[in-house]
Amino acid sequence: MGPTSEPFPLPFLLACRLRRHVDNKLYCPNPNFLWRSLQWIEIQEARCPRARRLAHGFEIWSKSRRYKSTRREHRLHPFATEVRMNSLKRKRVEAPRVPTLEDVHPYTRWNMCVRIYHKFHVERFAVGRKKLNMVLLDEKGKKMAAVIYDDEVDRFDPLLVEGRVYYVWRMSAEPIMRNRDHMFADSSFLCRFTSQTAVSELIHVNEQFIPLYPPFMPFERVWPFAFDNDKYIEVIGMVIYVSSLGSVKDRFYKRNIPVRNIVLLDSSYNIMKIVLWDKFVTDNMIALERCVDERAIVIATMLRAKPIDRELHTTDFSRVRFNPNIAAVRELRQRINNELPPP
Repeated sequence: MGPTSEPFPLPFLLACRLRRHVDNKLYCPNPNFLWRSLQWIEIQEARCPRARRLAHGFEIWSKSRRYKSTRREHRLHPFATEVRMNSLKRKRVEAPRVPTLEDVHPYTRWNMCVRIYHKFHVERFAVGRKKLNMVLLDEKGKKMAAVIYDDEVDRFDPLLVEGRVYYVWRMSAEPIMRNRDHMFADSSFLCRFTSQTAVSELIHVNEQFIPLYPPFMPFERVWPFAFDNDKYIEVIGMVIYVSSLGSVKDRFYKRNIPVRNIVLLDSSYNIMKIVLWDKFVTDNMIALERCVDERAIVIATMLRAKPIDRELHTTDFSRVRFNPNIAAVRELRQRINNELPPP
């Protein structure tokens, strides 16, 4: 059969199905008449169900209308074209894992998705020098300190909002040099935003993807943890007691600082005393009067532990929120209300 001879009497794909095949590879003789055979097969597929089953699963390809040949093809026919049957099994596609703050090591650059857990005020520490400190939170609830210096503060300060999620490109990492940064983070490394860093905000991010808060510490673990280090603590609990309003004389500023104590109950029915200072008292006067009767759930972050007095104190960096609409608050309220008598 020469190069210009007619194709097989039986249509190409049907004939290949009945002929031999090696390693799921079939070969078509005389490719000049290939497309004419395919047109004939389309007509037969519309008529015959068996033709549709036999022709199903084959793919014919070529590159720039030039057909590659192998030794096997030359043994079958010098003008053979390779035809391969597609696998009907769905292939598993594994996407690369997105790095988290646990993977960060110093003197490298990283791309990752983080939440701005805490954003501090811009600090001027020298003539013409300024910096912006932050605390980042990843999908596992791990905290890491971050810093921005000088001209980059003007670029990133309006873009980064506390509580929102961002994807950060080319963020560098370096060891922590100040003891203060250890108090905010769980890692011994510091993230730094440089001139090569770029950020993009992600909207409508569920709290299940990146949590709003790090894991809250149970009350029974607070004092063993506080004796070993001086890191800030995040707790959650139901308010069961609120003290009357008091004040402490500040000798430096010569003013009276309002103070108030509250007692929280956690899911294990352990209690913890928290001392609220200054703005946390004045800004939440109405909420503190109602929280006992309403069984309010309080989330307090960045608290300073005093093991001798068995108290947690608010700091300038603390956040106190009453009844935030998050999953942890709903679960705690449902669990306590189901076991406690109604008020």
